[in-house]
Amino acid sequence: MLNETFRSLCEDYGLATETLRLLETRNRPQDVEKMREYRQLLHELERELRAAFESWAH
Repeated sequence: MLNETFRSLCEDYGLATETLRLLETRNRPQDVEKMREYRQLLHELERELRAAFESWAH
């Protein structure tokens, strides 16, 4: 179960990272809010990944 959860979180993180990079590369004013949302999502996913890793390590 943990492996599936961790894998899913990693996939989500990768997709969010790719999307944010695309938005930042385009650098369009209408994407500013989306970029903020993706940065927040990445921050939340990082916390979840850290928590999953810590629970796996113990």
